[in-house]
Amino acid sequence: MSSLLHKPPILHGLIPSFSEGSPSAGDGWETGNTLIFDGINDNVIIPEINSGDFTLSVWYNAVAYDSMLIGDINAGDHYIWIGDATRYGADYGAFKSFAVAIALNVWNHLLAVRVGANMSIYHNGGSAILQNPGADPMNFNRIGRFNGAGSFFDGKMDDLYLWEDIVGTEANAVSLYNGGSPVDPESVIPNADYKYLFNESSGTNLPDTGASENNGTLTNFADPDANWVSRL
Repeated sequence: MSSLLHKPPILHGLIPSFSEGSPSAGDGWETGNTLIFDGINDNVIIPEINSGDFTLSVWYNAVAYDSMLIGDINAGDHYIWIGDATRYGADYGAFKSFAVAIALNVWNHLLAVRVGANMSIYHNGGSAILQNPGADPMNFNRIGRFNGAGSFFDGKMDDLYLWEDIVGTEANAVSLYNGGSPVDPESVIPNADYKYLFNESSGTNLPDTGASENNGTLTNFADPDANWVSRL
């Protein structure tokens, strides 16, 4: 992961807007449970998602930096990554870092929006940080890791939603963060293609309750039942 050491200049800006959706009940959404990853080798295998533009919303409570949120083990360095206390990183052909203060041991919200070769990162409802991490097709098949050694996610993850070909906005980011109180993501941006609620209480299945039914499988969890815990 030598490329993760690069710290290119940061550009700021906004991307095209998408109007907020009307409130909806969603498919079984509730704050519910969350899943603990050990930062050693825990990860979730999902059938590969291939797309271009996308909007990704996820809540996480990391206990260590150098933690991978989502990536692909088959397509080179494709990932979105919590780098350290000062940045996220993303790579779709060209690694870029996004300068923002990231705290550990608290719940944080990330909205990542990709349009073409550009990506905007919104952290905890803040303003967009814009970079261009490459124009490779978006490939995801792992939650909590990528194709390199190390950088497994360390902490809790919840409500990972992904929309294909829909562009999120700064207003969406503010509404999704909601001052730190989770809301149903589809009450802000409707019709998610992939919805991982992390609300299970046992077993190795991570259901996708979105339109794609792209269920995940917990991998390398020593005692999966013990890793499903209350979000609080």
